[in-house]
Amino acid sequence: MNIKNFTVARRRVKREPVYITYLFIIWAVFLIIAVALTIRMTKTVKHRYYNEQIEAAHLAQTAMEKIKERKKELGIPFPNVDIYECGMIGDWTSQITTTSGIIGAKRTAVNPDFAAVYIDMFKEADVNKGDQIALIMSGSFPTLNISAMAAAQVLDLDVCIMSSIGSSTFGANHEDFTFFDMAEYLYSIGIFTNRIDYVSFGGSNDDGAEYPSEVRNNILERINKSGIPFLCESNLEKNVKQRTQLIFDKCPNVKLLVSVGGTLVAM
Repeated sequence: MNIKNFTVARRRVKREPVYITYLFIIWAVFLIIAVALTIRMTKTVKHRYYNEQIEAAHLAQTAMEKIKERKKELGIPFPNVDIYECGMIGDWTSQITTTSGIIGAKRTAVNPDFAAVYIDMFKEADVNKGDQIALIMSGSFPTLNISAMAAAQVLDLDVCIMSSIGSSTFGANHEDFTFFDMAEYLYSIGIFTNRIDYVSFGGSNDDGAEYPSEVRNNILERINKSGIPFLCESNLEKNVKQRTQLIFDKCPNVKLLVSVGGTLVAM
């Protein structure tokens, strides 16, 4: 390469970054214009069930806050895994813990917006005001139970509610404040208008056989005091038939069965 050609090549090397800068400026201006047009042309449209969803989510949030306050009143400590101190996550194990759970799933479920999800699911299932549904719940996901009850209340549904005492890890597994106790408390202070209709021990055979006798007796005493019918049938087939009959006795035109938690009976 002679000196002349080398000079030209060196000039090109110096000029290329300038061209690249101009390209970046042009591209940035284009992006700004595109974003501005997008914002200007965007139209916010509310979901068709927006009002019901907002009401249900607010009701669920209120219920969860009341449970948190009640736990503090009762002196029930929040476990270390409850990193946000929401009061809706239980211990890793307890005397009524029945199965293993995943802490990530329990934290995800601590969101009152799931009540809005239930509203959408109920509507998609063609469930409307005054319709009859059945809820079968365990203590594994107390927040999802609360959200389901909140959605049913907002839609003014006729509900048959069955709940069991047992819970997987990190659920409502405190012996003195089970989900049954939570639901009873929320009903007593007027947050929920629907009360649990039937309660069972839960556990492997739905009879709480794995619970210590003292724990069983204490829980049963609270159930009897509430006046809510207690179900105790260890035979799966008989259990399912009994529950089916009870559901149809209260809700002869039941349109939907909602199962929250992993109860074998519900499945």
